[in-house]
Amino acid sequence: MYGKTRYILIAASISLVLIFCITMFLVADRQARLIKEQVHEEASTIFRQLVIARRWNSEYGGVYTKARPGEMPNKYLRDASITDTAGNVYYLKNPALMARELSQYSDEEGLVHFKITSLKLMNPDNAPDEWERRQLQAFESGKTGVSEIIKQKGHYYYRLIRPLYIERPCINCHDEQGYKIGDVRGGISITLPYDKYRRAVAHNIAAMASLSILLVVLLVLVLRLFWR
Repeated sequence: MYGKTRYILIAASISLVLIFCITMFLVADRQARLIKEQVHEEASTIFRQLVIARRWNSEYGGVYTKARPGEMPNKYLRDASITDTAGNVYYLKNPALMARELSQYSDEEGLVHFKITSLKLMNPDNAPDEWERRQLQAFESGKTGVSEIIKQKGHYYYRLIRPLYIERPCINCHDEQGYKIGDVRGGISITLPYDKYRRAVAHNIAAMASLSILLVVLLVLVLRLFWR
């Protein structure tokens, strides 16, 4: 009778440890998914804010800003510069140029990188990279957005790109390209550094794995006592 009880206790202990390990694995997987969802939501929020900023700029037909020393007007824009009665020079900033300059400030802070890009370029400075080019081509077939974690130059990045559609104010600048309202003009690309999120996921997995191993070691020690 004692031997039977002993084997029941051993089986129950092993079952509890297996249940605990499986639970730890599911919790770690859930945490990794939550972190990825958090980053996706952050990228999506930045996208929506850029769409709003672009619309604001477009509705004014671009915004003129006072020329800074060494700055040159955008040669790809019509009416790229104006001069007031006092002799001050102002350069036109369209949505793409505005986004590029804002992204430069963000890059300097080590934050998010973003840009407005297209397969039909007015300014070569807005040319898509290879990843963006593939997604823009997919937009032509009706795809509505892509997000992906990629590794580049030893670092991980979360990339998101969604299509950008022609609205009424856009026609003023893009009428010569044959666009109609509702056409896909290009896309807004968002790139977020992902290394710190990967480290957080790895730390959680390591902690839970260590806890599981510790529990298994304790179980082995207890079972040895029972066996004796």
